[in-house]
Amino acid sequence: MLFAADCARIFTDSDYEVVAQSLADADPLNGISVREQYGFDGYGQTVVVIDSGVAYDHYALGGGFGTDYRVVGGWDFAENDANPYDDAPGGLHGTHVAGIIASDDSNHPGLATGVDMVALRVFNDSGYSELRWIEQALDWVHAHQYSFEHPITTVNLSISYNPLAGNSVVTTLDDELATLKNDGIFVAVAAGNAFNGNAPATVSYPASNPNVVPVASVNAEGQLSSFSQRSADVLAAPGERIVSTAPDYLFDFNGKTDDFAVSSGTSMATPYVAGASILVRQAMQAHGVTTITPDAIYSHLQQTADVIYDAASQTNIHRVNLSRALDAFAANDD
Repeated sequence: MLFAADCARIFTDSDYEVVAQSLADADPLNGISVREQYGFDGYGQTVVVIDSGVAYDHYALGGGFGTDYRVVGGWDFAENDANPYDDAPGGLHGTHVAGIIASDDSNHPGLATGVDMVALRVFNDSGYSELRWIEQALDWVHAHQYSFEHPITTVNLSISYNPLAGNSVVTTLDDELATLKNDGIFVAVAAGNAFNGNAPATVSYPASNPNVVPVASVNAEGQLSSFSQRSADVLAAPGERIVSTAPDYLFDFNGKTDDFAVSSGTSMATPYVAGASILVRQAMQAHGVTTITPDAIYSHLQQTADVIYDAASQTNIHRVNLSRALDAFAANDD
């Protein structure tokens, strides 16, 4: 069965909390501080959120849908129409993910406050999805890479798939993911939330595909989250008690698109890495890097990361250090 990687939370409203604007974010280096300190905000790029849709009317996500807004386009593969709104009762997940990447709220900003977004909805109103919808969404990305004012450079997949037969090999999305990597598109995928403390270091599908970047979750102390699946090649990022955008219908339904919620999971860590990749790409462009590939971005984030040892899997994990990743470009100019 296919889930958003934070599947328990997408189905259970009580697992979310509406928050006050004073609640601190998980990482001090957010989109506002990056823009002020380094001058990067993701402008000139488009990121695709393949998820439950996006509540694009949220003021922190641009307040509308279409080329005059920040969510510049999209498609609903679950219902086969042109409105990828994050509908109830199975919604919220995609809106929360989008905010971690791109919210321009001054109190709860995403990492890339100037990036454009595309919403591809692959979960229906009940939170159900099918691999074929995701496959169609990935094909759509390839076909539309240059369809917008700014090219698609990044895809966020906060989705994990665990087949009913534990030893089944899944390859459904492999061709599409290889195509996107060949297109130069960075694809960040949630590692999954099914670590039990004893299992070997493995990640769910499609995080296990070699053409994507698998993402694990760390807690506020910078250690791997107890639930997070992991492997030696993951990038880890904050994924516990993350504050981000939420659709109005989830809580008060007062007609004001200004709600925020707290959630945890590798689903929340993945958009952090997606956002970081957008900023690193922009920094590479600004500093004259001529060959910018997903592998180059991944290697830069890995080489500038903090290395933490995970005793449970006896694996060294690379935790993204965005300050160091961006500082490295200035150091190379000296």
